Amino acid sequence: MHRILIADDHQTIRQILKNILLDEFPLAHVEEADNTFTLIDKAFAGDWDLIISDLVMPGGGGLYALEQIKKKKPSIPILIVSTHPSDQYAKLVVAAGAEEFINKSNLPERLIPSIRRILQLPQHS
Repeated sequence: MHRILIADDHQTIRQILKNILLDEFPLAHVEEADNTFTLIDKAFAGDWDLIISDLVMPGGGGLYALEQIKKKKPSIPILIVSTHPSDQYAKLVVAAGAEEFINKSNLPERLIPSIRRILQLPQHS
């Protein structure tokens, strides 16, 4: 069973992420955070296989959370999502320690293949 923490300040986006995740990984344990502080608290309190975080949220955002989480738990893979353009932010978030950046408009087709790659799970054919 995979333990995945998702963080986004928009309930609709969290629900979309959760639905995509549970469609693919029905036994996954998925928890949610709606701001940066809750994300950091939950990241420190739990043992996560993956964290998916929005880039921009109240409390500092995904890059701030990424920095804080990687200091204390450097082995947790973190995937950053955003409405901001990939060409402007992908290199920045990967350089900061994230495994990947996905533009939210590409979530339906890119999220699961990215998770499978990050967690080293077999890809569906």
